[in-house]
Amino acid sequence: MPNGTTRTVLAAACIALTGCGGSTGSTGVSNNGRWIKAATPTVAPCKRCDHVMIYDRKRETVLLYGGVSSAGLLTDTWEWDGVAWREIQTTKRPEPSLSVAIATHEASGRILLCNDGGTWEWCDGEWRYLSSCPGYCEDFAMAYDPQSEKIILFGGSTGTGDERTYMDDTWQWDRARWQVLATYTKPAPRDRHAMFSAPWDEKLILCGGLNAEGWGGSLVGHALDDMWAFTGTRWEKEPSLRLPTVLMQFATASDTDRGHLVLFGGKGRGTLGLPSNFGGTFECNGHIWWQIETSDSPSPRRRTAMAYDCRRKKVVLFGGLGQSLLGDTWEYQPTAKHGG
Repeated sequence: MPNGTTRTVLAAACIALTGCGGSTGSTGVSNNGRWIKAATPTVAPCKRCDHVMIYDRKRETVLLYGGVSSAGLLTDTWEWDGVAWREIQTTKRPEPSLSVAIATHEASGRILLCNDGGTWEWCDGEWRYLSSCPGYCEDFAMAYDPQSEKIILFGGSTGTGDERTYMDDTWQWDRARWQVLATYTKPAPRDRHAMFSAPWDEKLILCGGLNAEGWGGSLVGHALDDMWAFTGTRWEKEPSLRLPTVLMQFATASDTDRGHLVLFGGKGRGTLGLPSNFGGTFECNGHIWWQIETSDSPSPRRRTAMAYDCRRKKVVLFGGLGQSLLGDTWEYQPTAKHGG
């Protein structure tokens, strides 16, 4: 089984999802979506968790990299075309790492991967090393900022247990190097948070994470429920969105066609307040969150990954950690656009 300290950012983000009232929005229930399990292919990635996935616009496929299997850390690269998985044999590949983040530079279409071993670019079916990773920390997150047209990296941590130090640095990638930004107002130090380009607006969103303080059960750290927007040069706290339960290690994907964020799975409080895997699906349109009720869906899991397939207009999910490591492929498709 994988080591519990092995976490992949974006697939292992943490957010406290707390219901809100008044001006902070509301939460509802909808059946406007469905999950369909893909037929088990002859060739597919091995069972894993803590991998990353992203849509490759040039190849029009969903890209999957790395993760951890029962044998240890992985560095393989795969693509999904909606019918079959295919492993891509590359001449170079990022080094095995405990923490990985991935994002697309939308202005250029290039995919950037960052881990504690360096910064890599995916282009034309090959990985190319660019530079070191800023800060040399773990459990950071990054995403593309539409306003500055740069990839922004925030947070992370160093050390373990009581010796863990949480970071609050903001870095930007200008397609040549990382530069630290001086931001006077910014989110609190944290790791295992989520960052994404908001599908409902031209801004970058950061949400949740863990910082110091105990959360209870077997979880270390304090779960955060705040949301922040990066506006090109500064951070501004979002006052309007919170979610309905407490989760960590969930997966998200931005449906850019409908302007919705899709969230699935994670680890939350179960019976008697003990940590338990979550199998719910949520959507957000920038104003409200609602839970999707479906007749079939992936089993409860955490440390999974998803990506939105822009060509086929579906969210693709692979693997994760449930009662054991998983290697199944699922696709989520909305049946209608929720209001807002």
